[in-house]
Amino acid sequence: MGLVGVTQLSSDRCPPAPLAIGIDGFASHLGGLDDPPSSNHERRAHSDVIVEQSLKRPDADASENGFERVVGSRRVALGAIISDGARAARRVPPLRTLVIATVLAGFASEAVDRLYVRRFDDIGLTDLVDNGVIVVAAVVVGQSLLALATLRIATRTIGAQRHPQTLAIVLVVLLAATAIGVAMLALVDALAIAAVGLVVGGAMRAATEPVKAAWANEHAPPASRATVQSFVGQAHSLGEIVGGVTLGIVATIVGVPAALTVSALTYLVSATVIARFRRLCKTETTVAGTT
Repeated sequence: MGLVGVTQLSSDRCPPAPLAIGIDGFASHLGGLDDPPSSNHERRAHSDVIVEQSLKRPDADASENGFERVVGSRRVALGAIISDGARAARRVPPLRTLVIATVLAGFASEAVDRLYVRRFDDIGLTDLVDNGVIVVAAVVVGQSLLALATLRIATRTIGAQRHPQTLAIVLVVLLAATAIGVAMLALVDALAIAAVGLVVGGAMRAATEPVKAAWANEHAPPASRATVQSFVGQAHSLGEIVGGVTLGIVATIVGVPAALTVSALTYLVSATVIARFRRLCKTETTVAGTT
């Protein structure tokens, strides 16, 4: 899935972002411990002093190592994350693409999480297996093992450079594979095949999360990467809320297979959004290489 001979991008749409992340030591937070007290009484008194200093320290050291403490309620902090993340997504097209794809993936995921057990029951889980918990446990283990193997392959494919087009290709493949797995669960009435579909869909979906995180880190400004990551998580949660209600209504009125089919199609749309971004990047790369 790798790309060969791709010219380094220089446009604003798919800019290469610095990947260096500095981590300062935190030994300075433990000041005052150079000469440890000898007696138990001195140790207790010394501990009280350290605790008191640590309680006062946030106000004094709020800006240490570039960290700024959030002042105000959690609602205010959440509003700041949403507004800052939305601003970054509007200004940076790759982030806007990621947010749209994430909302769609969140919309699709909630139906799978809530309806797969009902789907298993409808196609004969309780009739064919004495203990359905064993089947569900086997599915979970299979998802974990397949996700680990998939992530190893994806990591080698992406490489250290994390080229935007390579990230896009990997994400498209993972989302498309997720759609195929969910479609197998929705449309095949054989328990074994539906279980395999759930394993594939769940593993591919889990593998998309680190890739999306790498995408966000690649394109977000260094000073706001944590905010962008939080905003992407909120976008996924928004999709889950809307998808849970919408696809729940579809499952109630039309049926569980219909809701899961819509979920599979939504994953496919999410993959299409990423694929469209890749084509735009490829076009701009070609233009940049000829000018």
